[in-house]
Amino acid sequence: MSRDNADRVEMSALRCWRCPKSCDLPLMIYLRLPCGLSSEGNCRVSDSSQISAAHIPALDGVRGVAIVLVVGFHSQVLLDGSNVGERLWLNLVSAGWSGVDLFFVLSGFLITTILIQTNGESNYFRNFFMRRVLRIFPLYFGSLLLLFSLLDVSELQWWYWLFAQNWIPVFDGTHQPQALQPFWSLAIEEQFYLVWPIIICVLHPRYIPAFCVFATTAALVARCIASGDGVDQWIIATVTPFRIDALALGALVASWRLGTQRERLRKLSLPMFLTSVAVLAVITVMQSGYQMNGIISQTVGYTFFALMCAALIALIVDEHHLARPVCRLLNWRLVRHLGNRSFGIYVIHMPVLVFMNNVSHRKQAAGDATGLVDVQCYCMGVMISLVLAEVSWHLFEKQFLKERIALLDVVL
Repeated sequence: MSRDNADRVEMSALRCWRCPKSCDLPLMIYLRLPCGLSSEGNCRVSDSSQISAAHIPALDGVRGVAIVLVVGFHSQVLLDGSNVGERLWLNLVSAGWSGVDLFFVLSGFLITTILIQTNGESNYFRNFFMRRVLRIFPLYFGSLLLLFSLLDVSELQWWYWLFAQNWIPVFDGTHQPQALQPFWSLAIEEQFYLVWPIIICVLHPRYIPAFCVFATTAALVARCIASGDGVDQWIIATVTPFRIDALALGALVASWRLGTQRERLRKLSLPMFLTSVAVLAVITVMQSGYQMNGIISQTVGYTFFALMCAALIALIVDEHHLARPVCRLLNWRLVRHLGNRSFGIYVIHMPVLVFMNNVSHRKQAAGDATGLVDVQCYCMGVMISLVLAEVSWHLFEKQFLKERIALLDVVL
């Protein structure tokens, strides 16, 4: 092979290892995995037992669907169901809270994939934690500085600075301010990031799936016991030990896919997905909806929804023929774009909606007779959130992502 050709192959492999669009890196979908170069110059797997390093666009779309579900669910901040249209809409998005669980499962899958592939490297912990810090801390702490300057929550601040806000109802007996309410899931994610790399490092790869099953079972049993003992429903919904099953099931798919059980995963993905859908349909009928605080949904429902999401991700990454219609939706450019901006949208949208709710109340008190002021304010709040998330991405988040790529260059 000539030197020029060798250089082209080396640079193509580097692009596969990093990102085909390094300026547009989403959370963590570009995986450091062995790859080669096909005759057409496309990334391919150098060994059939290993996973391609190529970007999986549909997973951006999964995140896009999740953020649409969450923002739709939070329309209840402004809409009160005072007319038929609002009631129909609120019923339609009543299960949108489950978008957070979809985030959890996808995060468990992606993070575990990265950790398994990099386990054993000299900079294993340093690289992982630095990438997480550069991705999450700037926008998160920047938002806290702004919001705490506007909100009177001085006695609760330290919970947020330590990513412990989901434990506030347990130890403080109060609930989070509405503008900060969605931040509970960020606390769970950060607590997972703190512990999971150690577990992956310590456990032999063959024991990781068993540990994931154990964690899933433990969370399910803990919720059942807590629900039976009358523990506050918000605590069951937001405290880490009760919600770890979603992250663990995503991790289970990753560990099977990268280990010796890949064929088993291919055989079980579709049955797991269909079984979960059937169970969730029964729960929805029994509860007249899939509700966050429903007794059945809070026990077995959480686990089966996470199992459905994990199975769907397995079908997508395995390119199962039955997942192709779903992949076409997920690959839609708008959905993927929302997925790439989902972190900013998630952090920004609730403070904006709470502000617009105050605007709505003032307009109604001033005698607005249209009856649609709450709808108008919600739509405006969503648009403002999208614009601010886009601004945050280009002027703020992307700058730190460049630092993350520079960090990877140093390590490489």
